[in-house]
Amino acid sequence: MNSGQRPRFLEGTGKVPNTARTRGQLDGWGFNYSTFLWRVSGWMRRVVDPEFSKQYNLHMERTPNCSCSVCGRPIYRRPWELKKWGSVYCSKDCMSKERGIGTARCAECGSKFKKEKRSSKYCSRSCANKGRRGITYSKLSWGNASQRRLAELRNTFDFTSCMVSGCSYNKTYDIHRLAPGDGYVIGNMFAICPNHHAEIHRGFVSLEKTDDCTLRLIEKR
Repeated sequence: MNSGQRPRFLEGTGKVPNTARTRGQLDGWGFNYSTFLWRVSGWMRRVVDPEFSKQYNLHMERTPNCSCSVCGRPIYRRPWELKKWGSVYCSKDCMSKERGIGTARCAECGSKFKKEKRSSKYCSRSCANKGRRGITYSKLSWGNASQRRLAELRNTFDFTSCMVSGCSYNKTYDIHRLAPGDGYVIGNMFAICPNHHAEIHRGFVSLEKTDDCTLRLIEKR
């Protein structure tokens, strides 16, 4: 089938087969193969021919419509950029001068570096990691409240299953307070399985404390 020939089974349907679109068999129907080749050849010529690349860049340069707010160099910026930002810059150096970012001494190694923002204190990631040494973090500063309470119970008792005596369920736990009026403290909070937790709140059973990490199940009649 020629590049410009339309398949017979698609005549009058206005549709293009996916195979033709992906393989570039139909020029003008979906994927334009000739345009693709033209763009690739132009890119390759700019790579291998410096003079052509220079002329191409001069041709593609737009007419300056504003000037740098720091050095006054004529530059082009899109109208929406001018409207949104107001101040425009020709380079990152000019932007740094305008915003007062400048350079500073690294707090770790003492070398001079160019700050990316006003709060930058270190010249590199390695210096920033060294500067964090000695900082302590709370062990219970992660997760939500239930996760922190469960971690506290595990660190205290090192249990491996539901705290109700005789229950071996160990997949997931709910934190239950034996005395609802008191807080979530050791001796009043227990990690129990979801089944026992649901039975308690539905009034089917009650719990009696044996010790700080064990509960005894009492069935209601």
